[in-house]
Amino acid sequence: MIQIPIWSYPSIAVTIAETAKRDEIPILIFGGKVLSGSLATCGALSQLKIPFRIFVNSIENNIEKIASILRAAHTVKKLRGTKCGVIGGYTMGMYASITDFINLRSFFGIDCVHIDQLELVDRIKKINDGKAEELINWLKKSGAKINYDHRILTKKSLVLQAKFYLALRYLVEDYNLDFCCIKCQPEVSDHYVPLCLAISLINDPYDHNGIKVPIVCACEADILGAVTMQILKLISGGMPTTLMDIRVYDAEKEVLLAANCGGMSTWFAGRSFVPRNNLEKVVLYPQVIGRAGAAIHYIGKRGIVTIARLCKISEKYRLICGSFEVIEDKEELDKSVRAWPHIMLKMSKNCFNRLLRNICSNHIHAVPGNYINELKEFSEIKKIEFVKID
Repeated sequence: MIQIPIWSYPSIAVTIAETAKRDEIPILIFGGKVLSGSLATCGALSQLKIPFRIFVNSIENNIEKIASILRAAHTVKKLRGTKCGVIGGYTMGMYASITDFINLRSFFGIDCVHIDQLELVDRIKKINDGKAEELINWLKKSGAKINYDHRILTKKSLVLQAKFYLALRYLVEDYNLDFCCIKCQPEVSDHYVPLCLAISLINDPYDHNGIKVPIVCACEADILGAVTMQILKLISGGMPTTLMDIRVYDAEKEVLLAANCGGMSTWFAGRSFVPRNNLEKVVLYPQVIGRAGAAIHYIGKRGIVTIARLCKISEKYRLICGSFEVIEDKEELDKSVRAWPHIMLKMSKNCFNRLLRNICSNHIHAVPGNYINELKEFSEIKKIEFVKID
């Protein structure tokens, strides 16, 4: 940040800008009522292709805009040097979920580590049933309901799902991962259990051991989804995020049903950092995919969310986002899979059509609150195409 209330040699600001280790982060120029000095400085920075933003009058009058830039810049910086675990690989022909590891490293500074799903399978063998039952008992004591059918959802299959969560936690810690994505289907889901409980809880800010930092985990080995979620997590100051399929659009009610096969953060059920306030709205139903196990059902609580998706088109990135109101309409569940978790977004036909025209994935991601300005600044810093759909 450079403040120039009246005049300064532009060359001084250039020296400061070149000395600072900014990467792509813009220099913030604060001009006073006399603009000649700040504008001359901006001209010098433009000549040298040094990115900047200029603000005039008082800092107080621009505080929200400045805060958005700082959050975006912080996110760009924090992404550099992070490690993403890609557990398993390309799944079910979903090209939109994969990308070049080298490009992620050079463009965002993210190091991708490929880990075979066999690591998880091997780790669950070393976890005794007692540890898994501690987790299940905590879920029940915290208000979650378990609808055993003793055929698909059994005590045995739920214990196995709990073991996979514990194994995933240990794996993240052992590999020192900042965030991750995991394949699950079809190998693990068909031969063991779906990983819905593991993915749901690792994205939560709590588990049976207490409050924790949410660890971003995208299902179906969606690398670009995991990066999107990590951007949303960082830009919001560490809030929980989630991955959802774009399922059904009700044109009459102008409601978009966004859902997942069971691995969405339970935080969105009650939007609370007190586990019971969320988990008492959660029901574990028999899963409709895979060999056996539970899906994590809930309807997301009302409130504002920012949805976003980082796409890659012809070797260039596009960031699509919008801020929408979450509603609760149980009748809409009849249009989807009732056993799964849903977030229902109030979305006009125009917004939905813009979403269809611009998104290149079946997945969309959410974070509580409105961070459109921050995402726009992030896109400008990274020179990414920015598409606002709301």
